[in-house]
Amino acid sequence: GKPVIDIPTPGMGRRHEIREGSLKWDVVYDSPAALPADGIERFQLEFPEWLTWHYQPALTAEEIAEGHERPDNVIGSYAGYWSQAGRYLDKNGEEVANYETGKFAHLYRPEMIDAAGNRCWAVQELVGHELRVTLPAEWMATAVYPVRLDPTFGYETMGASSFAVYSTRAYAFNVSQPTS
Repeated sequence: GKPVIDIPTPGMGRRHEIREGSLKWDVVYDSPAALPADGIERFQLEFPEWLTWHYQPALTAEEIAEGHERPDNVIGSYAGYWSQAGRYLDKNGEEVANYETGKFAHLYRPEMIDAAGNRCWAVQELVGHELRVTLPAEWMATAVYPVRLDPTFGYETMGASSFAVYSTRAYAFNVSQPTS
C-alpha cells in the first residue's frame, strides 16, 4: 500500500493516519480515554456552496422488491454533485470539461474496526460544512483497542475523462480535523 502519514494528537491517545496521495484517512484510538467526550468525531469540510450533498438512506421494501440494490457502505452516505453535468466544449469542439453525471465526490458510511477485526458502522451527519461521525457507544464498550475509525472521503472510482475537472478544481474538497 501507499506510505502512511502518521499525525499524532499529543496527550489525547489518538492519531490520524492518512495514506499518502489519497483521501484515505483513519482516526486510531488507543484506549476508551482517547474517544471524544461527546462520542462525536468532527471533520471540517471545505467545498464551494454550489456543491450539493445528497443523503443516501437505506432502500425501502418497495425499492428492494423492484430490484434496487445499495451496498452497505453507501447506506447512510452522502453523494456530492456539481451544479453542472455533461461535457462542455469550446467553439472549436475541444472538450473544456467533462462533469459526466455531475458527481464530484462521495462521503461513504464510516466503519469502526477494532484490534480483533470486529466491525461496526458509525453514523454520520453533514451539518453545514461539518461532518459529524457518531461513534457506536455500545459496540465501543466491548471493542478491543486500538480501535480505528475508517471514514472514506472522495470518489474512489474517478474516471480518466474527469481528470481535468478534478485537477483544476482540487480546492473544491478539503478535509481537516478541528483543532479543539
